[in-house]
Amino acid sequence: MSGLMPGQLEFVDGRSTHPHALERQLETIAMNSRELNSPEAIADCVDAFYAKVIIDAALGPIFKEVDLQQHKPTIRAYWRKMLLGEHEGYRRNMIAQHIALHTRHSLQHHHFQRWLELFVETVDEQFCGHAAVRAKRLATTIAINLEALLDVRRM
Repeated sequence: MSGLMPGQLEFVDGRSTHPHALERQLETIAMNSRELNSPEAIADCVDAFYAKVIIDAALGPIFKEVDLQQHKPTIRAYWRKMLLGEHEGYRRNMIAQHIALHTRHSLQHHHFQRWLELFVETVDEQFCGHAAVRAKRLATTIAINLEALLDVRRM
């Protein structure tokens, strides 16, 4: 903490590096984090993620037309398939759905980046463990592959 006045805190990425502040941050993370390894945890993750999406300046307008009461069970089933190996419940063609969405909204690079940012943020805020890491890796792959498939130009 060189160059700081006594009592002044240093911040990295918006967080204090003071030892007591770091301890409190770790305690908060430990209390709020759980494994992303059950249908209930996946449902909570999907619900928390879409709560952010619908109020987001970039993604909210795109999802305004989506019936989330119908969409979220499909997305929960997708993540149960990917993280838990459950094959019942998910029978959609994700690519066709996103091609149709791209046709209506002309998805851009920043949309995929924001989607991924909100997803990772949601997982990091509430979950820990191998399944959480796997979910973030899968989401990254999904964003990259969909963006490439839709031939989205970086703008």
